[in-house]
Amino acid sequence: YQAMANDLLDVNDGVINYKTTTNKGGEAEKQGLLNENDEFWTELRHNHIAKVIETIKERMNDIIQNSSGAALAKKSGADLDITSMAAAVKSLPEYTQTMGKLGQHVAIAQQCMDAFSKQGLMDISQIEQTISTGQDEEGTAVKGAKLLALVVDALKNMPKEQRTRLLAIYFVSQKGIAGSDDYIQQAIAAARLSNSEQLVISNFSRLLSAPDASTAGAAAATASKTVFSSFFGGKAAKHAATAEGEYADTRHVCLLKLLLEQLMSNSLPVDKYPAMGPAAANSSKSEAKSVRKFGTASKFGKKDNVQLSGVMVFVAGGVAYPELRAGYELMQKESKEVIIGGSHLINPDTYLVDVGALNSGR
Repeated sequence: YQAMANDLLDVNDGVINYKTTTNKGGEAEKQGLLNENDEFWTELRHNHIAKVIETIKERMNDIIQNSSGAALAKKSGADLDITSMAAAVKSLPEYTQTMGKLGQHVAIAQQCMDAFSKQGLMDISQIEQTISTGQDEEGTAVKGAKLLALVVDALKNMPKEQRTRLLAIYFVSQKGIAGSDDYIQQAIAAARLSNSEQLVISNFSRLLSAPDASTAGAAAATASKTVFSSFFGGKAAKHAATAEGEYADTRHVCLLKLLLEQLMSNSLPVDKYPAMGPAAANSSKSEAKSVRKFGTASKFGKKDNVQLSGVMVFVAGGVAYPELRAGYELMQKESKEVIIGGSHLINPDTYLVDVGALNSGR
């Protein structure tokens, strides 16, 4: 939900502009804050949009039939029908406040789905998942000429603003695979990119390469290729299934989740991620205990004030919203505090702009 809103809607520093329907059936522009003070946002932001819509419907039904409405019915000495109960509950202050927040998320979720449908992102997202994972939703391997045919066919009718994004995913996932160069060139030709869009793909090629004038340079090139391959596809990495795995458009799991799993189990490869100071024992049982304790009011203190070990990660070059979700999922699963930060937050559009702006002289 968070990634979708920031990808498709007008969100800046947590401030969102959205449209809502008035009581008279008209349309009004509103502005909202998506932050820690919005309990629905903090609860729903890492869920799939389908789950968000389902939860909102359930909450609205719960409010209409809540204990306050039942109490009013008992006080009146009569059983209120649903219409009367709803009218009675609407007069309660807590109803007005809660429904106001829910109404905001109804509007935001609706705008997300409208943009998703208008841009044809359902089909595009399925193709992106197949490219990045190397498998279709049935688990069948899709590669080589078959994958190229899928990409070329999609590019024919794809909106211009989506072509660079899809081609970038294809380029990065296939670059370096034996026999893929010809396939990549065919895909680039089919995309009909402008000069500025071709520069983006060219800069991705530079990111995947590194100077090989020294052993250090060669090592850096290998590490770079490993990172991008894990992120976009290539050789499958072993990791725990995502909580959203039941949705076909969430099959890809970001590299950061794999790294966090390894970090939490003290199995992160020290040759690629050296530590300053004593190295952690290579055992999931050897965990450093945090000296911090969280009170019962804290979201980290729900389990009898349990002491948690913490993980802090900084992502240079920008952190994406799905990476934040990966941290949240592992925090819930492992009962360990996870703090993720970065130089800035990115979405697909801003990331492509950043890559396109790389100085070719560097």
